[in-house]
Amino acid sequence: PLLNNWIRLIPNLYFLFFGVRASKPLYEMHVHVSSLGDFNPAGWKQCLVRIGQLLRLNPEIKGLHGTSWFYDPALKSISSHLAYLREIPCNHGAKVFFVQNDSANSEAFTKSKSRHVPFLNKEYTPKLFLLIWPRKELINFSDQHQHLLGNTSNQEKSTSNVPA
Repeated sequence: PLLNNWIRLIPNLYFLFFGVRASKPLYEMHVHVSSLGDFNPAGWKQCLVRIGQLLRLNPEIKGLHGTSWFYDPALKSISSHLAYLREIPCNHGAKVFFVQNDSANSEAFTKSKSRHVPFLNKEYTPKLFLLIWPRKELINFSDQHQHLLGNTSNQEKSTSNVPA
């Protein structure tokens, strides 16, 4: 059985060491309460486009990672309106890895009774998943979705006369 577990890990280890070059630095994803107004598919995509821009400017950063209950594949059946948080990155080269079951104090319950009730009925246990998105794939996503940021040339012109 132990050998079978190691054999199953080989593709994940390959991804981490050769796809992401895991010994190098990664940006860390975090949700700020002050940004919850942009916590929707359009805001998520814009955020990811900006991270791709930052990666382009910082070649030493090898990608993006984050650990959260909202990367859990089970979320699609519990809170389908949040499935985009996992699906957008995973449809463009990110991978998720199970970390551990979350606790009864999970942030998954902060804004939702629709997740808490199934938990109380032992129908749902929030799980933490690690999402890793390699640099190349995230930059590709960013390049393909630059239009989501709108036209910034007017904004740049209006601030170009401001003294530094």
